[in-house]
Amino acid sequence: MDNNEADIMYNNGKKKIILASPNIFTNSKCIFIEYNDIIRSPGFNLLYGYLHNGYDEVSKIFDLSKLKNFDINDLYDFYTGSITRNPLYELEFTKEFDDILKSESDSDNYGNDFKDNMYKRALSSISSLYDRFYLQFYESLLMLIDAKLVGKYIIYNEYDNEYIKNDIEESFKGVVEFKSGDLTTILKTLPRDTTYVFSDITKIKTLSDAGMMEYSSILFGDRYEYNYTDNDEYIIPMDIFENRVYKFNTFNATILYDDKQHMDSLFNYWKDRLV
Repeated sequence: MDNNEADIMYNNGKKKIILASPNIFTNSKCIFIEYNDIIRSPGFNLLYGYLHNGYDEVSKIFDLSKLKNFDINDLYDFYTGSITRNPLYELEFTKEFDDILKSESDSDNYGNDFKDNMYKRALSSISSLYDRFYLQFYESLLMLIDAKLVGKYIIYNEYDNEYIKNDIEESFKGVVEFKSGDLTTILKTLPRDTTYVFSDITKIKTLSDAGMMEYSSILFGDRYEYNYTDNDEYIIPMDIFENRVYKFNTFNATILYDDKQHMDSLFNYWKDRLV
């Protein structure tokens, strides 16, 4: 294999993609990072809260019996194994609550509608979803900022969220910019020489559709089941990756930290360096 080629493995074989030589572009003008499941996983924090703080109330809505005896590792495996980005889809309603929803709705999709609305409300109203647990890339970003290798840092979320803004400000001391809204519009404002860090593989398709994939560097946070079909293939067309000049790498994004002492020492080390 040539130095500027690589194979992407998938269920039925290989697809060859073209990678750029490192001396062609450095992808250091900007790094664009998805917040969800790269910096933190608010959805996991929500499940954790259901079990440890709101079990009695939430168990009237969802059958939590299969989660009741989970330790943190079991619960995190349950979260990363979700086939959608909304982990509430993995929970079944109690019979009593399902009967109530069904009687009050004219839609056949009443269950998913309720779970979508419940999840969206939680993300915008519960501040504790944005503290305590964090992912490995969080720490990597701190080190990258300190090394001063990148010109601009952006963290992205689909919707405006004050808790995410506060988290970014407190963590990165104004060095990192927050953006939300239509992804295609935002991507078209970025330099060609940008590194993208995504947990959601459909955003790579958006990058391609926006005409911004060439000469970019893509770092894909692997291990989330919502990115794969039942046949363990990516849920986006494989031809997106073919015959283009770009860099593509994967990393394990699902390394979770829940160590307050480590977090405190991390902040103490970096707080003055980021000012």
